[in-house]
Amino acid sequence: EGGGGGSNQPTWNLVQSYTMNNGLPISHASSGYNATMFWQNRDPRFDASIAYNGGVWPLSNKAGRKQWSYVGVLDESASTIVTGFYCKRITNPNLAASQALYNSNTGGGSGMDWVEFRFAELVMNLAECANETNRLAEAKDMVRNIRKRAGIIQGSFDYGLDVAVDAASMRSLILEERRVEFAMEGKRYWDLRRTRNLNMLTARQSLRYTPKPPYYAGTGTVAGRIYLDKPDAFGVKPRDTANLNNPAVLSAMFTSAVASLEGSNVISIPDRYYFYPLPNIFNQSSYVMAQTIGWAGGTFDPLQ
Repeated sequence: EGGGGGSNQPTWNLVQSYTMNNGLPISHASSGYNATMFWQNRDPRFDASIAYNGGVWPLSNKAGRKQWSYVGVLDESASTIVTGFYCKRITNPNLAASQALYNSNTGGGSGMDWVEFRFAELVMNLAECANETNRLAEAKDMVRNIRKRAGIIQGSFDYGLDVAVDAASMRSLILEERRVEFAMEGKRYWDLRRTRNLNMLTARQSLRYTPKPPYYAGTGTVAGRIYLDKPDAFGVKPRDTANLNNPAVLSAMFTSAVASLEGSNVISIPDRYYFYPLPNIFNQSSYVMAQTIGWAGGTFDPLQ
């Protein structure tokens, strides 16, 4: 509605990284995760961050408005729905569509400031330092505060922290906690780089829904078909009255498919990428500065 171009969208990979509302990862046997209705009972930050097909997102201050991203939906152009999800972070849903438009000459947009460093990051930094200096209980205290603030329930697993039993497992938990706490804030790449975990970058994935006969996208007139985008005499579209939290309704209306966004490309990040090379200008202007090892002609080892 605001002329978006379909960038900065959450991937299916990110969607899966959110824990359940008890703090347990979706892979845990006691998490209660429902793979079909993946949005149910998740970490509250999930619903505050991820707009998914059929999820409530009151943009333009429209109470109860649902976001749709199924294949063929008329509200969005095909090029704007890349992953099947939209980012709710750093948005102001109270603005009218006309107010949300941004112009480089006159301004506009949400009017929200970009926050480079939040208090939550300070707390997470302390948790990481505590864990790396053999203070597991202190590290858990810090993450527990973050999860309490986020609205995660204590449950039977101490806000999900019971899965961390040593420094190594707590290190992994902290990295994933940072992933969701700072989602779409530009922190993930640097976290993986400084911890030498760039190998965790995998093919980006989408999750798209396709209407299932007798349901169809659009506003056609073929008898026997239910067109999800076509309003009735009262202006109500069939999709907006559907309860997708009912598995029978969901399975009757849509099929879903996960797909890679990489095409034939394969993600490969050599270890030498952890340390940048010197631009050629340094080699041309000085015979004293050696190139970083791993790059052409490199002899300098930054770890020595």
